Amino acid sequence: MAHDELLLPSQEALIQRLTHLASYGQQLVLLRGVKGSGKTSLLTALANELDNRNLSLVSCPQHVSEQEIRRKIIMQLLPDPLFDDEVSLADTLLRFTANLQQPIHILIDDADHLPLALWAELLLLTQLHCAGYPITITASVSASFAQQLQHQLPAAQRALLLPITIPALNMAEREGLYQTLLTRSQQRTFTPRKIIGPKLAEQSGTPAEVLALLALALHGTPAEPRKLPWIKWLLSSVGLLLFGCVLAWYLLRANTPLPTVPQSQTVLAQVSPLLTYAERLLEPAALAPPLTGLALLEALPMPVEVADDQLDSADASLPSSNAEDSDLLKDARSVADVATAEVSSDKPATAATIVGAKGTEQAKPAATDSAKNSHLSVLPRTGYTLQLASVQSRASLQPILAQLADEPYIICRHQQWWVVFVGNYSQRKDASAAMKKFTTKGFSEPWLRAWKDIQDYQPQSRIGDEISQ
Repeated sequence: MAHDELLLPSQEALIQRLTHLASYGQQLVLLRGVKGSGKTSLLTALANELDNRNLSLVSCPQHVSEQEIRRKIIMQLLPDPLFDDEVSLADTLLRFTANLQQPIHILIDDADHLPLALWAELLLLTQLHCAGYPITITASVSASFAQQLQHQLPAAQRALLLPITIPALNMAEREGLYQTLLTRSQQRTFTPRKIIGPKLAEQSGTPAEVLALLALALHGTPAEPRKLPWIKWLLSSVGLLLFGCVLAWYLLRANTPLPTVPQSQTVLAQVSPLLTYAERLLEPAALAPPLTGLALLEALPMPVEVADDQLDSADASLPSSNAEDSDLLKDARSVADVATAEVSSDKPATAATIVGAKGTEQAKPAATDSAKNSHLSVLPRTGYTLQLASVQSRASLQPILAQLADEPYIICRHQQWWVVFVGNYSQRKDASAAMKKFTTKGFSEPWLRAWKDIQDYQPQSRIGDEISQ
């Protein structure tokens, strides 16, 4: 053993065991331990013990490739060989093992970073022999990786692995290592031993912890970088300023009254003439009762009797270019000369007297509307009637009224409906008997209504067959 290496008793015992396994074992030894437990130092001490072996000591950095590891191992085992780093280690070494005079031992530090394909090649190397001895391999790994690797291998290949855990240093070894390192440093420390002892007892027993405690005793606590408090105050001030600005903006918006929005006008207000015309058409009952029949005739201006010689002079003053103009003038004159006469409620009478051109009066009987329908300004309160039809359009009334030319009917307005009633019956049985007559004319079965139930209906006056507004 090289005497320049400082090894503790537990480490020396572990090196002896590893040396024996490297000489006679047939398994891949996993030297596992936590960070700072001395794995690299133990592998270096083991390499110094195996000076009679063909050695290859390789360190694996992170993200190392398979070709790089193969190249490092082969170049240490075979001086100046011709090889391909794409070929597996087993195939390359089989070409040269017959020419080697010493057994092969491979040491790999930080083997946690090895690709999985190389682990399979290393397990296969443990089954090969060189110079009469099996090829042995020792790899240092962490405890967690060793456990993970064993779980990934099949049960048959787990037997090819031999995990060995690095033991923790006992209290005597910790104190001895501390004093030895302090002596070699040739420096004096003012930390009392009674303080160092409890600090060493609190450690988990790795050489790295002892070395860190010695560095702390020699150099003290490393100076922390000076913190600038004004940066913290500056950031706090900026944050408060932003918060104040947001709060002020919110309060300003909350206290600002909303702008006055003018009340929107309805669209129909812009077409008031059209709306007025529509209301006049759809709600004729709300307007003043129109003049119809004889009332309309009475409202016309009274005719003025003109002497025959005045009519002749008037006729002479009018242009008579053709016969058509003369006929139109005659029609206009006949309409203008209509005079109303009183109508008796008991029997029909002449509705008007037409004054002839020569002063002769001709009585012309006028057909009253009572022959067709009854003009009622107020509906009866007793008795019954038959509701024959109800429609919304005035145009739909014309076909219905054409079939009731000889029947006394009454037209009423109820909301948006035009309702046609027929007859006034004092007895319910009389109204029921009359229903069959209208059914035979093609109407649906009428609805027997009592006058008292339809008092809110508005009767409509008529001139001939046209409904007045």
